[in-house]
Amino acid sequence: MGTCSYTLTRTCNASAGLPGFSVEAANEHRGASTRVSYVRAVAVEVFGHRTDFGLRVRYDGSQRVEVLAPSSYAGRLCGLCAL
Repeated sequence: MGTCSYTLTRTCNASAGLPGFSVEAANEHRGASTRVSYVRAVAVEVFGHRTDFGLRVRYDGSQRVEVLAPSSYAGRLCGLCAL
């Protein structure tokens, strides 16, 4: 992956009862090598919902991002990590 922003996952077919959300990652090169990119930042946006609905996002501050969504989102997500 290059030094771009990527949509890791987002709701693309959510029902009225499920909150919409988006998780994006921005990459960067570090050091002299342009062959490898690292995650610079992770942005999480939740649309119109303020309570815990089970979305979990973990970022190690360097390169690993993990997104866990409740099973109720199966078939309702788009992006690089959509199932």
